[in-house]
Amino acid sequence: MVAAAEPWIVLADTLLQREALIGRLAESRPPRDFAGLARSARLDVGAAEVLALLTAVEVSPARQRLVAYVQDSVHLPRLTLATLARVFFEPDHPGERTLSPGGALIRARLARLGGDGPWATRTGEPAARVCWHLGGDAALDPELPAGAAIRPGSAAAGGASVAGAEPSSAANTNVT
Repeated sequence: MVAAAEPWIVLADTLLQREALIGRLAESRPPRDFAGLARSARLDVGAAEVLALLTAVEVSPARQRLVAYVQDSVHLPRLTLATLARVFFEPDHPGERTLSPGGALIRARLARLGGDGPWATRTGEPAARVCWHLGGDAALDPELPAGAAIRPGSAAAGGASVAGAEPSSAANTNVT
């Protein structure tokens, strides 16, 4: 018997799929796929869950109001580290640790830690390029070196790679 998914997982997945479908129907273009982004970045399930939740909140003013209500502060429309720790309470889940200096989302530059002050009130936010990518923008990351271009990659590499970047640089990762 398959265990039921956590309610927040179902909600985040449903909301992101709904927005992708609306974008595809409204603009007659295929949406970018979150699962493809997570695969290309080689995120583990825990980091992908945190990024999905951060992104779902980031792209919706209604969800931002809900988060502010849950966190009991109109000044906190993004998820705080303390809230992420409560949402991802399982001991083996990376949760808020994905936003640590060495965390998966920070290393991949898919999210950043915003704000200042107490640790518990620092907020996680997806990189702007993640939201643009999921919205269908195919532009390259502006931090790539000049002359960088997308070239087809092998199936083993998981998609395309960035041409014109140093082989050892983070910019030479797969791009989809």
